[in-house]
Amino acid sequence: MAYNFAGAWVACKHKELGLDDDSIQELKSAVKDLRIDYIITGGWSQKAAAEAERLFGPEHNYAAIFFGAQKNLGMAGITVAVIHKKFLPQPSATLMRQLGLPIPPRIFEFETIAKNNSLYNTLSIFDVYIAGQVLRKLLLQHPDKVQGQQAISEQKAQLIYKTLEEYTDVYHVIPDKTVRSRMNICFRITGGEEEFLKQGTALGLTGLRGHRDLKGVRVSNSNSVTFEGTAKLANFIGTFASQGGDERCVA
Repeated sequence: MAYNFAGAWVACKHKELGLDDDSIQELKSAVKDLRIDYIITGGWSQKAAAEAERLFGPEHNYAAIFFGAQKNLGMAGITVAVIHKKFLPQPSATLMRQLGLPIPPRIFEFETIAKNNSLYNTLSIFDVYIAGQVLRKLLLQHPDKVQGQQAISEQKAQLIYKTLEEYTDVYHVIPDKTVRSRMNICFRITGGEEEFLKQGTALGLTGLRGHRDLKGVRVSNSNSVTFEGTAKLANFIGTFASQGGDERCVA
């Protein structure tokens, strides 16, 4: 992503200065101003983006949206990139080398991918098919598109957090609501963690075990999880917390 955007910046600046590839001294000077502050790739950069949205409001005029299909759009094996057309053109590889800037591999160059209708290299066809079926179903379920799916996601997360907060003597969740994840809801249990996981598995509530080193419980709130499934989990969270001490094994 960074390589493509660096190339797009050079192509734009090159056109703005009206230079040819043989007269690049001015362009070299301009490249000194090229800075990429950060790309949202994890927790810290996501917090920075969330803070910017809080201060300045939501921004929908994105230059690029980039994500893996797994868990939300289909199976692992394909990546989705939505790029504004003005960021597609790339300068020549010769010019980029003269400027001392990196060049992305051809199969990762968005301009090449777009020109070839995403078929420059052979795609994982079955993964593409699954993603297509998921999109078809989502469009039927949510005529208002992404906003509808987002609303369901928020409702599911709110239900789980609300239930956990009703039993603070049993469940410990991040107290600062501004940094809680809507996608991965993590919490700890005061005694009985293994019993919680055991009983949950018996009810068909699987995949709740947290990180192998950090332990705890992690609830995945991906789009494939139905609201009915979330309600079932919320009910179990309440039932487990209501059990007496003798009925809950201390982990």
